[in-house]
Amino acid sequence: MALENSRLLLVRGAAPTPPGQWSVPAVEVAVGEPLAAAAVRAVDEVAGAEAVVEGLLGYVEDLASNGHHVLLVFQVAVLADAHLAPAATWVGFEDVTELPVVPGLVELLAERGILGLIA
Repeated sequence: MALENSRLLLVRGAAPTPPGQWSVPAVEVAVGEPLAAAAVRAVDEVAGAEAVVEGLLGYVEDLASNGHHVLLVFQVAVLADAHLAPAATWVGFEDVTELPVVPGLVELLAERGILGLIA
């Protein structure tokens, strides 16, 4: 999760996120790949930005009908975002609750004090 100047870097409909929903950049972890490396790769491949990991924020769990999905959410610092992917954008904290985001993301942001309250 990239946080900068009261904004959050989100991507729309990028796999494994369902079409039309917004999420933090995410990828499936490759066999033998450290989790932090997968987080950096997600920001690069999905959002088109360069980042470094600052720490683990938490997780989002989705008990969907097609399986049990767990998204580990790392906080990252974006070093460069001059070439953001078309599906990626910076969203102001105040606007996050207005978007169709993946289940559990708003709650995680609120639990960590990133969003003041859940609308």
